[in-house]
Amino acid sequence: MPRCKSAKSSRKILGSKGLGKNTARAAIDTMPEIKVVQLAALKPAPYNPREISDLALSGLQVSLQQFGYVALMVVNKRTMRIIAGHQRYKILLAEKIKKAPVILVDVDKTEERAMSVTLNNPAIAGTWTSAIVPMLNVLKEKLGDDFIALRMAELEKEIDDLGYEEAGAGKTLPDDIPPVPKSAIKKCKLCGIEKPLADFYLDKKRGLYSARCKKCHSIREKSCIVCGKLFIAKASKRICSEECRKKYRPQTFKVCENCGVKFGPVSHLRRRYCSSKCKREAQKTGRHRRLNTKEAKKAQRRLRYAFETGIISRPAICEECGRQGKVEGAHYNYSEPLRVRWLCARCHHKWDREDPKGGMEPTDCGAREKIRSAKV
Repeated sequence: MPRCKSAKSSRKILGSKGLGKNTARAAIDTMPEIKVVQLAALKPAPYNPREISDLALSGLQVSLQQFGYVALMVVNKRTMRIIAGHQRYKILLAEKIKKAPVILVDVDKTEERAMSVTLNNPAIAGTWTSAIVPMLNVLKEKLGDDFIALRMAELEKEIDDLGYEEAGAGKTLPDDIPPVPKSAIKKCKLCGIEKPLADFYLDKKRGLYSARCKKCHSIREKSCIVCGKLFIAKASKRICSEECRKKYRPQTFKVCENCGVKFGPVSHLRRRYCSSKCKREAQKTGRHRRLNTKEAKKAQRRLRYAFETGIISRPAICEECGRQGKVEGAHYNYSEPLRVRWLCARCHHKWDREDPKGGMEPTDCGAREKIRSAKV
């Protein structure tokens, strides 16, 4: 008789050659065969090694009445013998229920007994932790009489016998924190303070921690490049004190290019203005505005096309200052796109200010000098 797909899956769990004959395990069957059967057709296993007291059976009955039949019975489809769920079977018969869904598996007698023991084996089940204590306290307040009917009072007593204390939600008991061993503390060679090993660098190849802590790791005894005095500081520091820094790099003062006022000391030598106000005034007076950008772009495109097609050639020397390098085509007028002067960027910018072509607004190049003389 050919076996169904679920039977093959059940066989895979125990090994393709039978129980104990193959150590290799296949993938877990997550789609068992579930079928509604007549309870009268089921047979309790005569070898069932588990029993239940009347109080525990009454608690299981309350659980089924309150939460429903959520844990299905496991039945061997060859013999219709119950493998797991004998106590639920008793309660369903007592409630005069005729049909119920079960999980059907296709196994032989040996595998049937092994499955019966495995599904009830406490050695492969979890154990309670201290987190159950606050849960039981909450359920005791909420459930009332159902707390006793569901036999949770016996569980509470069992937890008390284990010695669990109430820690509260998300908290750890003081006794659960192990003391820090002395081997986890190390003394820094430089500062002499005892610190945990997490404050030291670990050499993974040798498995040893650094002699200095992370805070003192980059500190070295160095010689000042100005006075030659020995001092302790980070590796990047080369000067021992502020006096030596002033000798090594004197304070620099500059004259503002806009107002002519002396200012400083400056942090870098490229600073040109004493304040942001002077910088804005200088940029405003020295700025030129384009008025006819369309004609300028058109002339630049025609000049670029003539250069790419070889109609004209670009020299390598500026016509104004004689500097070698990259030169630009400066138009006399945008209406004549191929009539240009070959200037460097500096001379091109200067020429546009002094002799503006069509499409440019004249700029007063002496505006800065006038502002300086007026303020002085």
